[in-house]
Amino acid sequence: MFFQEAPGRPDLFASDEPLHALLRQRLPPEVLQEIRPQYEAIGRATTGELWDWMIRAEAEPPVHVAYDPWGRRIDEIRTSPAWEELRKFSARHGLVATGYDDRLGEHRRVAQAVLCTCSRGHPRPTRARWR
Repeated sequence: MFFQEAPGRPDLFASDEPLHALLRQRLPPEVLQEIRPQYEAIGRATTGELWDWMIRAEAEPPVHVAYDPWGRRIDEIRTSPAWEELRKFSARHGLVATGYDDRLGEHRRVAQAVLCTCSRGHPRPTRARWR
């Protein structure tokens, strides 16, 4: 009988050599030096609880609740606790703020996109199945 091993919890930044090559190609050395510690911290986080939150958030997508039990329109987006943890993580690590960081100049959006890549980003409700 064959049993497949469960996937490991890789450091999604350290283990991605094509990403490193792209960074060297797209970002000036001084910008890469400025942002690299942030990339490394997020990459290390993917080996721990962040991995669990990402998996749970994918398994428990947001739900749109259009009406309350009495028929009043409320249009709520209800998310799982994993989504809330990812939101807090995103704020702590500046996943959105990096795109507005003047120290990174014209490269700030590239730097931000990489942060979201190596952390799988802060999932957004746009992936929810609206019914």
